[in-house]
Amino acid sequence: MVKLIAGLMLGLISFGAVYALYSNGKSKRRKLMLSEEAVNQLEDGAKAYKKGHYQQAYQLWLPLAEQGDPCAQYNLGVMHDKGTGVVQDFQKAFAWYKIAAEQGLAEAQNSLGVMYKNGEGVVQDDVKAHLWFNLAAANGLSVAKVSRDVVAKALTPDQIKQAQQLASACQAHHFSMK
Repeated sequence: MVKLIAGLMLGLISFGAVYALYSNGKSKRRKLMLSEEAVNQLEDGAKAYKKGHYQQAYQLWLPLAEQGDPCAQYNLGVMHDKGTGVVQDFQKAFAWYKIAAEQGLAEAQNSLGVMYKNGEGVVQDDVKAHLWFNLAAANGLSVAKVSRDVVAKALTPDQIKQAQQLASACQAHHFSMK
């Protein structure tokens, strides 16, 4: 049931994030300090994705992702996670999510939590799932709070403490888990 809940949450976030959050999220764009050109390219990719032109979206987002844009990195992670327009590859999805998550993108942090919870692209690890859900929740993603609380029910108090300490250390080092 937990896997189903986490999967549904990822699906809801993925659906909204790929074209709504980055097409309509003006405050998110300002917060991330994106150039007008990058915003336009993200929006063009979101429009292409929404129309089912996945290869076009991928081609628009890939250069931005390679230049360090966390929104584009997250979107490529979603595409690899779902197998939308590309061969499904959880390891590539994880890699893109991780790069975006380390820049503080809550949606990517939540997606890492889902991947750790479900053991997709990584070894299943509830402590790391809790860590990433906790970070996403701290960054304002309310659905991550629910996931964190579901995962916490399967952890011992010591494991929860360990996850919280890892999350604090991660924040202190600007989200890097290196």
